Amino acid sequence: MFHDIDPVSKGGDIITPRKFSQELDDLLEQGMHFISLEQFRQYMAGGSVPDNAALVTFDDGYESFYKYAYPIMKQRSVGGVCFVITGDFSKNAHVYIPHMTAKEITDMVAADPDIEVQVHTDSLHYKTDLSHDGLTAYLMHNGVKETKAQYLKRINDDTKISIAKLKTLNSRPIDTFAYPYGLYTPTAIKVLRNNGIRYAFTVQTGLATRQTDPMLLPRINGGSPSLTSASVFNSIMKSLQPIQPNHLKPKPNHIHDTSHVSAA
Repeated sequence: MFHDIDPVSKGGDIITPRKFSQELDDLLEQGMHFISLEQFRQYMAGGSVPDNAALVTFDDGYESFYKYAYPIMKQRSVGGVCFVITGDFSKNAHVYIPHMTAKEITDMVAADPDIEVQVHTDSLHYKTDLSHDGLTAYLMHNGVKETKAQYLKRINDDTKISIAKLKTLNSRPIDTFAYPYGLYTPTAIKVLRNNGIRYAFTVQTGLATRQTDPMLLPRINGGSPSLTSASVFNSIMKSLQPIQPNHLKPKPNHIHDTSHVSAA
């Protein structure tokens, strides 16, 4: 899981292009095999993926993905998915970090079918309190809390809008979602499913197997400046332990063959 890349700015979820490049190179050296979202779909449906498969995911749709991350990934033949806040396409959107334009996305996806853009809501990516956001909270309007029917219509409409905007830009079906801030509820999951979303990613740490709930997929954070390539690799290995046969002991510089996908 990554968010933003910048050559100068640091902190939070921002890493430099050099750090991102080094992390991919180090994980490749450790035996990881990066896959596309389409390969992930095939795996979840029972198909095979390379040993030690990893899927690169980016949240938010910042322009830095197009300017920095995508060229680095393409140079290494690494596919992946960027979850886009489609409301930020609008010139009137209140965004403080430049986001990819529809044209940039179209050009990128056309040039590389292993890169996809998927859903991160249209206009629900904001916190209402510490535990809720636009997707999971009942909002207040003029001091009156919205009804369940109003809430369902709002998040259903938002999901339809974001899917419709991305359908013309993506080369594959719009069927994958990343929860803003990792927040979700059973109701939100049901609305997403009803709109054709088959896979949804959280921010919980872990590896995905075919036994994982496809609407509660875990990821491993790789996009913090405080993390090293070694610590990301160790997170993968630590997450692997519960699903690894007891007799398999990971070697220092090798990841054992297991049926799982790490989404970083």
